[in-house]
Amino acid sequence: MTGCATTSDTESPEVTAPTTSETQSGPIELDLGETANLVLGANGPRDIDVTVTDITVSDQCRYGVVDYGGEPGWSGQTDGYFIEVSGEIDVRESPDSFSIPQWVAADHERNIIEVLPAYECAEAEVAGVQTFIDSVLPGTTARAMEEYWVDTLPAEWFLDEPYEDHAFVWPVPESKVAEQTTEPAPEAAPAYTAPAAAPAAPTFVECYLADGTALMSDGTTTYLDTCNESAGGPYLLEDGSPAITYSPEDLADASYWSDCIEAGNTAEYCNANSPY
Repeated sequence: MTGCATTSDTESPEVTAPTTSETQSGPIELDLGETANLVLGANGPRDIDVTVTDITVSDQCRYGVVDYGGEPGWSGQTDGYFIEVSGEIDVRESPDSFSIPQWVAADHERNIIEVLPAYECAEAEVAGVQTFIDSVLPGTTARAMEEYWVDTLPAEWFLDEPYEDHAFVWPVPESKVAEQTTEPAPEAAPAYTAPAAAPAAPTFVECYLADGTALMSDGTTTYLDTCNESAGGPYLLEDGSPAITYSPEDLADASYWSDCIEAGNTAEYCNANSPY
């Protein structure tokens, strides 16, 4: 890949990596979401768009670990970084099917960082999404997602097709570190509901019966001294003085109210339908 040098244990000058094509020029720099157009393959012209829509970095497998029966870390990928690449491949015209079996990564000085499959990582189960190593047939489009492992945090992600005039490079977001998503998100706490206000205490409406029964504002009845009648005499107040003496019509109205309320009706209903 043009413009990339291999890292080593000792400092060394940047060395231009060899390419298949002697005429291959420097890489085309793209932003995430932008498209690399491939026009030449091993068997002739082609028209293929490769779009990298997202790159995420994590220090652990994004979707959990696959148990192959060995000890965790059997692959040697215990340190380093896990890189998830998402994108789309549109094979409009090509003599062959197309896939991306190998990417190339590099640091800020464009020293090459080896990219390996994340052997122990589980794949994301997303409907209609394949891996980049899966073939895409001519005349079809596929969404792709795959997780890789590198021992050094990369700054750039390269697609280096040997028969193209140049490679293509997308930036790796350093601040975009994804967390493992194997556990479901916690459920939101239920919204606080204030307790209903206590109903207001009923108030006195009128004396109801000569035995001291009083009608209250909520339609219930209760006993009040002020509505008590002594030995068939007038109603007495708390100080013993006579209260209002009810007429026969008032007593008939009180009897109606008693019957109406005991029948289960509201005070408003009884008042609206009173014949008195």
